[in-house]
Amino acid sequence: MNNNGYNRPVPPYGATQDEHTTRHATYGSEYAGTNSSGTKKASGGGAKSFFIGLLGGVVSIALVLCLGTFTPILNAFKGGTVTSNNGNITINASGEDTSLAQAVAAKAIDSCVTIYVYSDTSSDWSQYFGTGGKSSNSPSALGSGVIIAHEGQDYYIVTNYHVVQGISRAEVKIGDKRYEATSVGYDDDTDLAVIKVTTSDELKMMEWGDSSKIAVGQWVMAIGSPYGYEQTVTTGIVSALYRSDVLQGESGTGSTVYTDMIQTDASINPGNSGGALVDADGKLIGINTYISSTSQSSAGLGFAIPASTAKRVAEQIMSGQTVTHAFLGITMKASTDPAGVAVSSVYKDTAAAKAGLQTGDVITKIDGKSITSPNAVSIAVHSKNVGDSIEITYVRNGVENTVTATLGSDDANTNEYAENGAPPTQNQNNNGNGYSGNGSGGSGNNGFGLGDLFGFGMGGSGSGGSGSSSGNSGSGSFWNNK
Repeated sequence: MNNNGYNRPVPPYGATQDEHTTRHATYGSEYAGTNSSGTKKASGGGAKSFFIGLLGGVVSIALVLCLGTFTPILNAFKGGTVTSNNGNITINASGEDTSLAQAVAAKAIDSCVTIYVYSDTSSDWSQYFGTGGKSSNSPSALGSGVIIAHEGQDYYIVTNYHVVQGISRAEVKIGDKRYEATSVGYDDDTDLAVIKVTTSDELKMMEWGDSSKIAVGQWVMAIGSPYGYEQTVTTGIVSALYRSDVLQGESGTGSTVYTDMIQTDASINPGNSGGALVDADGKLIGINTYISSTSQSSAGLGFAIPASTAKRVAEQIMSGQTVTHAFLGITMKASTDPAGVAVSSVYKDTAAAKAGLQTGDVITKIDGKSITSPNAVSIAVHSKNVGDSIEITYVRNGVENTVTATLGSDDANTNEYAENGAPPTQNQNNNGNGYSGNGSGGSGNNGFGLGDLFGFGMGGSGSGGSGSSSGNSGSGSFWNNK
């Protein structure tokens, strides 16, 4: 959890902005031809002026000839064109990045929507916006979404779960048209949700890209509605891959584990959440989700859920399946002696129980990588699929052991402890639950809880924080109707 005072809603755009004053900066225009006494400077003699003018003309002609002669060389270096016509020099910049951005925006922008959400209940956000109370007539927050599929007149939109968590209704805006949205399903563990609109209009779906093939340094575009500015595009590069973090929800309870995130420096701000990160082919490679910043706005550190994850989860939701996640089956807390993560309890018939883990064991490595916090265990488990195996190194009674655990599924609910897996009576504290990869706290001190940031507050109650795996995170009449 971020305890540095940064985990809070973003105030309405412009609420804390200083008035911006624009002034002309025409250096020299007020003083040209004036000396220190305030009188205009006298011009030189006529002959002197004639020769200076003649010299200037000769230089101008020479420059034109040189530019015409070396146009191919200039073109090679500038990546553009240099042309001369009747002495007029025209320089056209390369336009490679510009034309690429225009082409990608033209292809992808109409597949990106703005999601206005409404809430029947007030939240902690009211202290920041001053209105509070119930308000179902005006939107309480907004986010972004991407049209990914359709069936007949039903168009399916993927977004972040924290954008639509705990709401009473949602409205989707595309261009100048608005559509009432209905719920399809959500997975709070991956912070993804699917909603739909039904219309006879022909909406444009975005093409899926292959996020497994992206590389650090490649060009990307982010599309969304930052601060309510609908269908805004920003460009940048993939700054890094495989970033992982654990962020807590708005209320401070529950957490979401993000693994294998795409890091980008394309500007992402409140309102972008749930929007698209696309490649140079205009294909969807990620869902923009959170930022790391101390200013509650873009600092060039944005993170997107990979398209491979978003597609898998969205397709399971649309088909009515239960989205499952890797399950280890322990609760845990940090340990300093030895350094690692102490097992607080082990649940019966889980991967941990079958591998022989017991209460009091201290996990020091997973798959050969040192483990220093419950979050590290959470991320290691969450990055795997059901049925995958992990190698766990642990210390018991001063002796190091290594076992292999085959991860189960979190849909196998169990509250019964395994043999030698019950928590000590003096410690009933569950600091993380190795369960669906969840852990305690947040490893990124400047990572914002996303309900705080990207469901951009509109002056009413908020849309909720990033999902916890409590099973009732979808409270709100919008989800009761699914």
